[in-house]
Amino acid sequence: MSDSDREMTELVAKAIGEEVEWLPSQKVFYRKSCDWPQEKGFFAPLHNDGEVLGLVMKLDMTVRCNRDE
Repeated sequence: MSDSDREMTELVAKAIGEEVEWLPSQKVFYRKSCDWPQEKGFFAPLHNDGEVLGLVMKLDMTVRCNRDE
């Protein structure tokens, strides 16, 4: 993970209230905060489509697709 990707992931986590910890030996973020124990694990919105959809929902965003481009 590049430094800019790491910084962006930290900012995203902060924006949605996730507590994450950087694990340098594995080069991943570990989610420390969650609603249910089974949700604990890695936080990787740049590489996990499910994480991205979760972010869209938590931030109440609208996603629009333009298939004409």
